[in-house]
Amino acid sequence: MKKRIVFFALIGIMVLSITRSALACKGSQVLFQDSFAALDPAWGSPSQNVSVKDGKLILQPEVNRSFSDINQGSVFEDMDACVKVSMAKSDDLSSGGGIIFWAKDYGDYYFLYVTGNGMFEIGRWVGGRYLFPVSLRENSAIKKGVGEVNQLRIVTKGDQATAYINDTELITFRGQPPQGGGLIGLRGDSPEKSQAVWEFSDLKITK
Repeated sequence: MKKRIVFFALIGIMVLSITRSALACKGSQVLFQDSFAALDPAWGSPSQNVSVKDGKLILQPEVNRSFSDINQGSVFEDMDACVKVSMAKSDDLSSGGGIIFWAKDYGDYYFLYVTGNGMFEIGRWVGGRYLFPVSLRENSAIKKGVGEVNQLRIVTKGDQATAYINDTELITFRGQPPQGGGLIGLRGDSPEKSQAVWEFSDLKITK
C-alpha cells in the first residue's frame, strides 16, 4: 500500500514538472530573466505606477491611462520571451495587460495583450498612434477573471513573431523589428473610472 502511494506521488510530481516546463520558454540559452526579488534599476525607479513585491512586478496605471515600463538593460534579436501576467484588480474586465517586445523606445514598440474577459490582441504604438497587426479577438486558452494567471509567450525570428498564451499557439504575424535588436517591457491599462492593478512574474528570455 505504501509503495503504491509513493508511486502515485512520484507520478504526480513528474506530471507537474512536465506541465510547468511546457509552459516555460523553450530556448536552451537563457539571455535574460527576472524573478522580481527587487526592482532592477533597468526598470527605472519605484513610483506610484511601478513597484515590486513578493516576486512580482506590479503596475498601477492611472485611471483611464496606460503605463509602460521598458527594461533598459538589454536588446534582443531572435528570442523566445515569456512572462506570467495577472489582472490583480479591475472594475472592467475588458482592460488589458501584457508584454512589450520589439521596442525601439517608448515611442515605438509592439505589445501582446490579454484582457480579463478572455481576449487578446497585438498592438503597436508608433508615431503617436496605435496600429493593430492582430485585432482584438477571443481565445478559449485564456483564463478569465480577476486574479487568474496567464502565461504570455512571444517568439521572434527575423520580421516574424508568433504569440502563445498558456502554451497554446495563437497567431504568427510580420512586423518591423528595430535594427540591431529591440528592448522588452511590460504594460497595463486602467479603465475609464477606476485604477487597475497588474502583476507580472517569472519573466524569461531565451534563444
